[in-house]
Amino acid sequence: MIWINPDQRKLQRILWRENMDEPIKTFELSTVTYGTTSAPFLATRTLKQLALDEAENFPLGSSVVMSDMYIDDVLTGAETLLEAKELKNQLINIFAKGGMVLHKWCGNNTELIEVSENYDFSDSSEIKVLGVYWNPKHDCFSFRTSLHELNTKRDVLSTIARIYDPLGLLGPVVAKIFLQKLWMLKIDWTDLLPDTINREWRQFVESLQVVNDININRCIVVEQPEVIELHGFSDASQSAYGAVVYCKSITSDGKMLVHLIASKSRVAPTKQTTIPRLELCAAVLLAKLVHRVKQALKLNVTNTFLWSDSMIVLSWIRKESYQLKTFVANRIATIQEMTSSEQWHYVATEDNPADFVSRGMDSLKLKTCELWWNGPKFLMSNQYPQRQIPVAVIKDPGELKNCSDFSNLFLDSATNSFVNNLLNLSNDYFKIIRVLSFICRFVYNCKSKESKGIGPLDLGELKKAEQLLLKLVQKEEFKVEMNGIQNSAMVPSNSRVKTLNPFIDSEGILRVGGRLRNSDINYNQKFPILLPSKHKLTYLIVEYFHKKFLHSGPQSLLYQIRQNFWILNGCNICRKVVHNCVICCKANPTCTDQIMADLPKDRVIKNYPFNVSGVDFCGPFTLSIKGREKVY
Repeated sequence: MIWINPDQRKLQRILWRENMDEPIKTFELSTVTYGTTSAPFLATRTLKQLALDEAENFPLGSSVVMSDMYIDDVLTGAETLLEAKELKNQLINIFAKGGMVLHKWCGNNTELIEVSENYDFSDSSEIKVLGVYWNPKHDCFSFRTSLHELNTKRDVLSTIARIYDPLGLLGPVVAKIFLQKLWMLKIDWTDLLPDTINREWRQFVESLQVVNDININRCIVVEQPEVIELHGFSDASQSAYGAVVYCKSITSDGKMLVHLIASKSRVAPTKQTTIPRLELCAAVLLAKLVHRVKQALKLNVTNTFLWSDSMIVLSWIRKESYQLKTFVANRIATIQEMTSSEQWHYVATEDNPADFVSRGMDSLKLKTCELWWNGPKFLMSNQYPQRQIPVAVIKDPGELKNCSDFSNLFLDSATNSFVNNLLNLSNDYFKIIRVLSFICRFVYNCKSKESKGIGPLDLGELKKAEQLLLKLVQKEEFKVEMNGIQNSAMVPSNSRVKTLNPFIDSEGILRVGGRLRNSDINYNQKFPILLPSKHKLTYLIVEYFHKKFLHSGPQSLLYQIRQNFWILNGCNICRKVVHNCVICCKANPTCTDQIMADLPKDRVIKNYPFNVSGVDFCGPFTLSIKGREKVY
């Protein structure tokens, strides 16, 4: 019904003739033509312009056309029957202004779909709304699945794709984990499934028939709610992670309803990663899902509660992102941008419905699972579980296990004798770090009564012990400089490190400044840790890197060290370590010079020119070779 500008109609020309004998005719399509690349945009843009033009005359209809339309389908509703009738009339009139007639009407109230002379109202028992089955009589959503006889990779994908569930209401059933497992087998599209995978697939398909019997109420709130709360849950496993959102509505007289809104899931990456990091990805997914749900529902949400059963993630969310590692910091920044830390709470695993999304569930069990459809039981009360979340708890294998940062355990009482005694234990830098890690763990276990560090040392404990040792040495060697930075943010003018523009980072370590803050290289490369030139720790670090990189030379050794440390007078120290290395001396012995033989007689006895050597007087020869005129 929408005309194209006459100047542009030449771009919609078609050639046509009824049979081979007739001459070819040229036609110009004068309206927006379905099937062209621009057709979806033009249709949507036309409706938007129609809504803008008629906003004053039909305010209700205009707002619906602007927000509740998908191409040529209107999906909307109202809180009362009177408002719904007014909305219906405004929609009919606003589209009439554009020469368009709405038809195929359907609603959950018989008064809305009464037959009219000009409009074809329908009361079908079940219709498809943008691919989702809706029963208007019972006002509920349902699903329809079908089976394939063959069991090839193509059939599996086809069957899974037939479960159209944009809201994720069947989140635990969708076999994303199975599909990833099938992909890793690297079989062809037409190959039959292996026996073990085939049996698992057949069990899934047989249980999938139960999905056809599941009906989900469309309405998620009670009538005239006074309080509306959103509750989101997240969880992760080694196979997948996901999030689910519920709506809790309460009336003034205490009537309460908790209903599932939507869920989202992702399979875990094939590259192994830690559970805390997967839990963090689930929290990011939940934050994004809740944000989109709020935009779509357009309800006056009173409170938003976000739940996770990972204390590690909850403690990360309460920290500033710059204090965390890059992987964690980026995702924490996303979460803090969309939500506030006060909205996040702890929930026990047995009360977390997102656990079904991360691990999957059989269709038979899902149909009767109250925890999935209505959320945990505590949502039906006004008393939610409370648990204090320590800000400093970091248990990721890349971080500390303990809630107490033991980097300051020795700083107040540290003396030169403690550092010297520690460094005198061994000439192996890594062994000293391990010894200090066990000392720190012992001190923590003595102070902590609830949780104690046991088992092998992890990367986080070793890193913290190394940072502690470096701080002790820097406090001893750069005491004046560190005091100057802490007191006046300036290094004394007579300091030997003033030109390096040093600063103290968030961990209390003195680092070299520079102009690389905006680069994408590692933080240690941007701002290496400052080390003194005449200290045993420095010498041990250089020796450690010399052995680690297979006895590299002075220049290569200095380059490797500067990826993490900046040593004063580093060139000389590297040369000294390489020079004193016994293995390097044995591998690079001094070469013996061989005695040359006597010169030939013709080269040492005086003689006439050309008696021994000759000259060719023939000159160049001319040859008939293309591109080459002369040869010698």
